[in-house]
Amino acid sequence: MKADNRKPLRVCLINFPYASMSSSVLLLNQLQLLEPICDKLYAITGNVPKEGVFTSKVQLKDTKVAMHFKESVHPLWWSILLWILKNILFQIRACLELLKISRNIDIVICYLGIYYLPPMLTAKLLGKKVLKIAVLPESEAAKILYGRRSVSQRIISLLDRINHSIADYIIVDLENVSQLGLVKYEGKIVPRPRQVDLHLFESRKPLNERRNLVGFIGRLSKVKGILNFVDAMPMVLEGYPDVEFLVGGGGTLAHEVEEKIKSYHSDRITFTGWIPHELLPDYLNEMKLLVVPSVSDTGPFVAIEAMACGTPVLGSRVGLMAHIIEDGKTGFILENNSPECIAANIRRALENQELDEIAMRARRLVEEKYSHEAAVEQYQKSLSRLK
Repeated sequence: MKADNRKPLRVCLINFPYASMSSSVLLLNQLQLLEPICDKLYAITGNVPKEGVFTSKVQLKDTKVAMHFKESVHPLWWSILLWILKNILFQIRACLELLKISRNIDIVICYLGIYYLPPMLTAKLLGKKVLKIAVLPESEAAKILYGRRSVSQRIISLLDRINHSIADYIIVDLENVSQLGLVKYEGKIVPRPRQVDLHLFESRKPLNERRNLVGFIGRLSKVKGILNFVDAMPMVLEGYPDVEFLVGGGGTLAHEVEEKIKSYHSDRITFTGWIPHELLPDYLNEMKLLVVPSVSDTGPFVAIEAMACGTPVLGSRVGLMAHIIEDGKTGFILENNSPECIAANIRRALENQELDEIAMRARRLVEEKYSHEAAVEQYQKSLSRLK
């Protein structure tokens, strides 16, 4: 029998502790991808997933720090100071945890957020390979949206560039290398595996049995294009008495979105607030169309989850959507995200005679590219060659 000469894969995932359901879901997703291929797997975070069942080789290190972004009764300066102090506390505790488990790990992966300088430097000094999963920083999103950045956003952008310089490798969706400004780090780029739970996200209700419900699900912020989507609603409702709208999500614009929807005085618009991830398939299976009018995005992953549920997607040509949506074949592409363009394309999509076929082609594409097995295999190939 041939001996197994494979070197053990020992990984530590550091996850910035954003106190949100979406952050917890993303962390859980990464752990599910890494667990099958790792001999030892640690996660340092302040946002320990309450879901998920892991084997004994997975150890969660809770820093007891969670970063909240809720409205506060305290002055703005106090909220900022508290956020900075908690951030520093997380950095210190993450470094201490790295020192404790140093002998049991070879690779450190930094996920979510950009505030990783002390842990990254600690890992480098300990002789570990350091990987950074690249996401679109809010500073870059602001630059795209407004054409400028504030002083604080410039500092954030600088920190992100320093992180990329320190990291041995940068994990990124290959389609987003240019958008994220990572072309100069070409020699460090490692493909980012992504997965969809195809058992949870599946088509339970045929498209032709669904009512004409058009939805938006995601973070309610300007960069996601939510206000333009809401402004497009009256243009569709006026000429299509059987069309309904749904908005699900939370964020800085939640109150403004809710008030604007109320001003329409229409019983054909529903605002749900934040939707728990485990309930997303129920909502997606009721929709005839999901609209993703982002100004900038490195995903969004909800588009892929919708496609897995047999729900056609109408989206901007940004992030992954530019590469997984072929207009009229696997979904629909927006020329821009103005309210007029969104409204016109909603009508175009709903009137398409091949909508069922488009939904089925989109599901097959997700099965091929984003299954759990395909993502785990990609992670194993990438990490095995780094040791």
